Amino acid sequence: MRFTSMNPYTMEHIEDVPSMDKDSAMTLVDQGRVAYHHWRNTTLPLRLMGVQRIGKALQTHRTALAEAITLEMGKPVTQSLAEVDKCVRLCEHYSETAEVYLRSREIIEPDLDAIVEYHPLGVILGIMPWNFPFWQVLRFAIPAIAAGNTVIHKPAPQVPRCARLLQELMDQAFGDLKVFQTAWVDEENVAQMIGHPGLSGVALTGSDRAGRAVASLAGLHLKVCILELGGSDPFIVLEDADLDQAIQAAVQSRMSNNGQTCIAAKRYIVHESCYAAFRSGIVQELKQLHQGDPRSTGVFFSCLSRPDLADQLREQVNDALAKGATLAFGQPDDELGTTRYRPQIMEGLTSDMRMGREEVFGPVASLYPFATLDDALRIAHETRYGLGASIWSASPDRAMELARQVEAGAISINGIVRSDPRVPFGGIKDSGFGRELGEEGIRAFCNIKSIIRHP
Repeated sequence: MRFTSMNPYTMEHIEDVPSMDKDSAMTLVDQGRVAYHHWRNTTLPLRLMGVQRIGKALQTHRTALAEAITLEMGKPVTQSLAEVDKCVRLCEHYSETAEVYLRSREIIEPDLDAIVEYHPLGVILGIMPWNFPFWQVLRFAIPAIAAGNTVIHKPAPQVPRCARLLQELMDQAFGDLKVFQTAWVDEENVAQMIGHPGLSGVALTGSDRAGRAVASLAGLHLKVCILELGGSDPFIVLEDADLDQAIQAAVQSRMSNNGQTCIAAKRYIVHESCYAAFRSGIVQELKQLHQGDPRSTGVFFSCLSRPDLADQLREQVNDALAKGATLAFGQPDDELGTTRYRPQIMEGLTSDMRMGREEVFGPVASLYPFATLDDALRIAHETRYGLGASIWSASPDRAMELARQVEAGAISINGIVRSDPRVPFGGIKDSGFGRELGEEGIRAFCNIKSIIRHP
């Protein structure tokens, strides 16, 4: 296996990195363990200075890092810059809040004198995807490192340049101490690493298929495991919603990052009284979407990241069309083997169609009318996923009532779902378990130690 990147817009080769053998993979864990024993005993202020150095390096190299994202996975460059900026805010957040998040607390009662402390676990493996090659990695790694753990990053095979650049930034921040290492390994050696007695935990962001495999291995070896998997997020529009705002947000959420985002709004569930207006507005917005070279600053949408992913999307759409679904916007796509794909809006999806059961990773959304809130909830829950959801209404009380009933890990009212360093993030059902970010995220890879003091 090799880690090979291609420019998805031009299909030009970028670079290759050979994979490590088993012994090299095991050595990473050994080195991480040695570094951990030093890092965990480093004071929190000194650890946070390392986090601050990472944030400053991200700012310094902002343009080059964004160009690498765009080059390897086709994200429009303005969105790539936004990804790097978000990573900077992540570093700033934990630099400012880690001391509070990790502060011990006392429980003093007439018959109890106890203290709860947050200690690091050890070496943590992060198996990360290609669609946010800096953000996904750092939102796992930064809180883990701040807590006193050391980290090994297994990157996606198609973004080796991004992974290499990130490792260089980490080396500058931490010097020779192996606080952050990159594992150029295949699936077989990932399994070996999870089984290594020196590894304490694993985090994965990826498909539910990959999540099941990693969860099985983590369970077999009794390792802490955090999974952030796929989604099929509902975007629920009530009859009193601000339609113009909802329409713009629906397009932005679904089509940004070329439609390749777990928490994108994938299913538009719209009250029947405003369904026609919403449908018409979505079509008009999509007609104005500027598609082209992702290196151009005016481009909002470019291409999918790999030909096989585009072909999978074609298969899902064609399956739906063959079973009676229709296109409210766009044309059937039969350009097999290419990364170019134009946005589409589907109507008439049913549960026997692949699009009704699987995550749809690309610029295709589906429309569903509803008459009552019970109908909206039924449609929203016709999925095995539970990552995020958006609710649009002029009534805060109605929106909150609905938000509490939607089965998802993150709900946004009158806005699109985004991960934020200040707020815990994660899913339920087939979207995974555990939380990243916020207070819960930094404690996810901590030993929450209870010390009870007797007279």
